[in-house]
Amino acid sequence: MNIQIEKNQLIQQIMELQDSSVIKKMRDFLSKETKNNDWYNSLSSSEKESIAKGLKDLDNGNTISHEDVIASVKNKIASLKQQ
Repeated sequence: MNIQIEKNQLIQQIMELQDSSVIKKMRDFLSKETKNNDWYNSLSSSEKESIAKGLKDLDNGNTISHEDVIASVKNKIASLKQQ
């Protein structure tokens, strides 16, 4: 069945509802579903901790510029070629 048809049928069923407790449950469910669509919510606690640590490092200026990383990699490659 076409998703648009299914949504329209669901809307029609909602429009016919008279039980406020069912409407509240649907509202709660939909609210929870839209909040959980954020990719961050699917991360593990260790991944979230790593992100928090990275943000703290950024705030504290504990960063390395892209240019410095590239220079370091080029130096490492050059030293490996000499071996």
